Amino acid sequence: MVADPSAAALRQARQRLGVKPLVLLFDRLRGPVGTVATPGVFWRGLRLVAWDGTCMEVADSPQNVAWFRRHAARTTRPAGFPQVRLTALVECGTRALIDAVFGAQQYTELPQAWCLLASLRPGMLLLADRGYDGFEALREAAATGADLLWRVPAGRLLPVIHPLPDGTHLTWITDRRSADRLAKVCGCVQRVRTGPPATAGTAWSICSARTRAALRATRVPSRVALDVAEE
Repeated sequence: MVADPSAAALRQARQRLGVKPLVLLFDRLRGPVGTVATPGVFWRGLRLVAWDGTCMEVADSPQNVAWFRRHAARTTRPAGFPQVRLTALVECGTRALIDAVFGAQQYTELPQAWCLLASLRPGMLLLADRGYDGFEALREAAATGADLLWRVPAGRLLPVIHPLPDGTHLTWITDRRSADRLAKVCGCVQRVRTGPPATAGTAWSICSARTRAALRATRVPSRVALDVAEE
């Protein structure tokens, strides 16, 4: 007969075992597992991966409260349990865990995502929501060699550097200092032909609700693309 331990028994066993064996086990088992025959794993030869964050309540112990702290509830009173913020990189289609990082709830998802960059590889297509929008994050993720498809807020300045036949267009994403210079060059009109001088940034392909249907049948023309969120 196979043993069926309770949740409490598993928790106590993990406490006796300690952290290091579980870290080694995670490093050995994590990673993509899907093949080209697995539904939802590949698109146009690219392995689909995504990262996102969530919060989880943990035991109300003095150690957890000291490390993770209690988050403020809407009533401004401390919540009943401390919370952990978890950000994970997963393989789409299989939900296989490629990498993960966790910390106090006060940390936002974007700083945690920086810790996951080392697990990105060429041949991956990374999906992300608009909570990860930021020049530094976009630049560093693109530098890993992975293809990117990220959502950005509708209010972001996305000048048309070069229109593309499928209805998308190339744009220029910059840091905050260069963004002000970019806005002046654009004259508040989002249609320019070349990148402005003396700006540091990366080129992106822009798609919206009107062009998503066309993209389903074609390859994204740029290695990095942004999906404009509708507000």
